[in-house]
Amino acid sequence: MSGFQTGMRLIGVDSRMNDIFFKQKVISKKGMMFRAALRILGNRADAEDATSEAILKLWVKRDQLNRYENLDRILYTVVKNQCLDMLRANNSFLPIQEEFKLYSQDTSSDSKANERLDKVKKIINSLPDKQKMMMHFRMTEGYSMQKIADLMNEKVNTVEVTLSRARKKIREQYEKDVTQSH
Repeated sequence: MSGFQTGMRLIGVDSRMNDIFFKQKVISKKGMMFRAALRILGNRADAEDATSEAILKLWVKRDQLNRYENLDRILYTVVKNQCLDMLRANNSFLPIQEEFKLYSQDTSSDSKANERLDKVKKIINSLPDKQKMMMHFRMTEGYSMQKIADLMNEKVNTVEVTLSRARKKIREQYEKDVTQSH
């Protein structure tokens, strides 16, 4: 009987350890998950819902999370899939809003700068999903090329090339839009 009680205590310890692990490794990344969801869904309420649902799914699987070498990749994948499920359920694709800080903080008083920023946001929204996500990770999250490669299960060289192509597309489309409006 005492062996059984000891076994029960060990189960309790394991459970508490899983709870602590979950708080330290998953809940601490809630902001990153939310920002990724916001990029995909385009509005705060849906992004909050997607993040909460993703965390709930992760909670159910919390006993298995410590097995993964790159937990950030798992978190990103779960929130991305939750967002895609939400989009499929609504049978729609919403534009992805980019939160880049491309201009100085003084842009709120400069309507031309705001116009330029809006144009750049629209161009970014038109990029393929992979380029949008890599741009988000690089510009908004400030992640290194290696971290982006790890998160997206890509080689560093692939990330560099993808980001370079995305910046080129943004630059070319911006110049085209500017010349057409004049």
